[in-house]
Amino acid sequence: MDSTNNYTNCTCSKEEYLMIRREIMQDDSLKHSVMAITYGFLGVILTYSLAKYDNIFMLISYVVLFPAYKIARGKDLAIYRLGTYLMVFHTTREKHPGRKNILLNTP
Repeated sequence: MDSTNNYTNCTCSKEEYLMIRREIMQDDSLKHSVMAITYGFLGVILTYSLAKYDNIFMLISYVVLFPAYKIARGKDLAIYRLGTYLMVFHTTREKHPGRKNILLNTP
């Protein structure tokens, strides 16, 4: 699906659309990278703590998990906001997801 053609009949420019689209893809890539590193680090910490029979190392996993979750959740929210902006300002009436409601004038 080529979404670069959705900028027609918009109040914004094609450059803005492409810039926001690129930022969404970059945020998604960063989120996936953070989660992959987090899972790898948690696997190492939990394996080490199980091998040494030391429960204090299991608590260290939470020190890693919470900041990674906050980063991933923040990137998700940024993606949702940018996607909503694109849907509102860069989608034509013909391609809008709520087209039936728009045509029927229902909320």
